[in-house]
Parts: sequence; structure tokens; C-alpha cells
Amino acid sequence: KIGIDSFLLAPLSMDEPGLWYTKILERENVSLSLCAFDAPSIPTCFVTDVHGKGSTRRWSDNGAAEFLKTMHIPTKEILDGFDAVIFCNAIPPITSRIAVNMEKRNIYYIPGTHCVGHADIIRPEILDKTDIIFGNEEEAPFIFSTKPFSHGVRLVVITRGKDGGVIYFPDGTEVTFPAIQTKAVDTTGAGDCF
Repeated sequence: KIGIDSFLLAPLSMDEPGLWYTKILERENVSLSLCAFDAPSIPTCFVTDVHGKGSTRRWSDNGAAEFLKTMHIPTKEILDGFDAVIFCNAIPPITSRIAVNMEKRNIYYIPGTHCVGHADIIRPEILDKTDIIFGNEEEAPFIFSTKPFSHGVRLVVITRGKDGGVIYFPDGTEVTFPAIQTKAVDTTGAGDCF
């Protein structure tokens, strides 16, 4: 929407959810030329208790994860032509393959809830090409356990909901920032949007 050429690399599907998602992406001029369309369905997050005391999230890959293992990865030249490569809630079958096929350190990495309790999600080969890593307070211990700064990561940004967040630097400096004051109907995905 702000005039940036955007590409998506993901397994998409031709069922009702996949076609709905594809239509929105095409309307917003996101290039789907790097996508595969043979997954049985797209991954989904079912959210319950949206307006209660907190959302409960249940993720399902709907069979799409298997297709990540066989997706075509663009060449180094294509990947290094991007200003930024954003990994958002992506899992190693694809993130590791992309990272090792890159020369530039231009990954903005949002490991997402997958990293909580799964030590093998955030891998060294991904961190070696990551510029900035984002997470929330629940994910922070798992992110820091991988020692991102020893891999050359420039910043770690941890969001803390209504308490704003903290930017961590390799030299130990910490900079806090306030939360944006707004009326949120639901905060699901707010960290990814940030």
C-alpha cells in the first residue's frame, strides 16, 4: 500500500481459504510469482475468546508444511536483489533453505509463537543472515537462548504489549519505547504488524 514492490514466498492452495487469501494479495499488488499453489490448504490460526481476557490461539498448518520442503528457492541473485527478506512465523524447512542461499544480511526475522518451547526453530544459519529479530515477552527467553548477537544480529526488538517494548543492542544498551495508545479490537498479529 505504500508503493513497495512486495513478493510472497509461501505454499498457497486453490481451496476456499486459499483463493480468498490469494485474491486479497493480488488486489494489493503482492507478487505471487514465488509461490506454489499445490498445498491442500493454507495455514490458519483459530482465535477464541477474542473479546475476553485474552486470545487463545490454535495453529494448524492444514497440510501446507509438507510443501515447504519441496518449494523452489530463488537464486542468490534474486534473493540479494531484495531490500529486505521478512520471515514471519516461518519454519525451518523454508527459512533455513532461503538463508543459506543468501549473501546479504537483510533478514527481518519474526520467529513467532513457533519458537516457544522449540529450540530448533531459530537456527544459526538463519541468524547469520538476520539484521533485526522481533519477538514478544513470551518469546524473548527462547530468542536470547540462541545468542543472536554472537551471529551478528544488529538489534533484538521485544514488544511488551501495553508496556511498549525494548530494543536490545549487541553492546548491552537497552532502549525502551512506549506503546501506541489506541483502542484495539483484538491484538492478534499486532507484533507482526509492528
